[in-house]
Amino acid sequence: MRTVFLLFVLANCAFFAWDRYLRAPADVEAEAYSRQVQITPEKIRLVRDAAAPGKSNAAAATPGHP
Repeated sequence: MRTVFLLFVLANCAFFAWDRYLRAPADVEAEAYSRQVQITPEKIRLVRDAAAPGKSNAAAATPGHP
């Protein structure tokens, strides 16, 4: 069992090294597009918990209600 675990750890380290250092770099245009589409903090809108979908207002207002 210990041998299987060590093989998985070794495979994980090998895959990480290949992915991080040996694989061809990502497409520059795709990376620029993903940076362009990222969410900006100004666009984030917080919603109250009582207005969350799937909960009724009565259940959310009752303390101790599961």
